[in-house]
Amino acid sequence: MSVSIEIKGLNQALRQLRSLEPKLSKKILRKALRDGAKVVQAEAKQTIPQVTGTTRKSLKVRAGKKSRHLIRFRMVTVFPSADAFYYSFTELGTQYIRQRNYLKMATERKREEVLRMVEQRIRSGLASVI
Repeated sequence: MSVSIEIKGLNQALRQLRSLEPKLSKKILRKALRDGAKVVQAEAKQTIPQVTGTTRKSLKVRAGKKSRHLIRFRMVTVFPSADAFYYSFTELGTQYIRQRNYLKMATERKREEVLRMVEQRIRSGLASVI
């Protein structure tokens, strides 16, 4: 599952980011997007049914594949036991298990909060640099 978030209305902040050194602007954007992904992670952890708690503990935010023009983060499960391994089947569904979409629902519920947080983190990152 992939969710893209496009932030509009940040024209001035984006211009300021472009004027910075590319390494610094990526650092600010990466931190802002990671904080936004953490909000979705917290919501998903609350909605995942708890049997042993292993699945909730195993849900992590990781940096995605690097690209020149994209910054990606992904939600992954680290498999310390069979319980966490089973989670991917309940999220995506199989031939025998119904698809539940906990991450998708968490993303939709927290979409506005994530957008506000990312915008705030970008502005505060720019304020600390400029």
